[in-house]
Amino acid sequence: MARHEQDREDLIAEARALVQRAELKLPEVPEVIVLGFRASGAASLYVGGDEAWHWNDRGQLRRVFLHGVLFRAHHGRLIGLTRQRTPQAVRLVAQPVEPDAEEALLTRVLLWRARLRVARETGTLAVLRQVPADWDVPGAVDRFLATNRACEVASRPHVA
Repeated sequence: MARHEQDREDLIAEARALVQRAELKLPEVPEVIVLGFRASGAASLYVGGDEAWHWNDRGQLRRVFLHGVLFRAHHGRLIGLTRQRTPQAVRLVAQPVEPDAEEALLTRVLLWRARLRVARETGTLAVLRQVPADWDVPGAVDRFLATNRACEVASRPHVA
């Protein structure tokens, strides 16, 4: 893990693990959104530079990064990992996520999915950049929205 975090780099240019990725703009949302997929089909959704949602290849939520806190799936629930810095290292400290806080996280991602759905249905979803150039981004957004509508949490934080 990096000792010092920086704003997200250019995900379209650098997120090579996401073999398909697109930079999207939604009306009335100031942040740029990046939706990407690994070769296995596992999806990631980035909102601006401080919010990231990652699913496994079965469409289950496996990791979340929000406002400097990393959450990961653990036996179907989310646990929070906060960074404790010392001069020698950065250590992750696990903290259980209370049910109300977990529900708020899941509601937040469902809200992003709903915003994507509305923009897609109204034709206001703008694709700014994409890799590969011939990828059917609207179709990929539709498929992403069709998977795991209830936002089930994975049993573990791994992609597969």
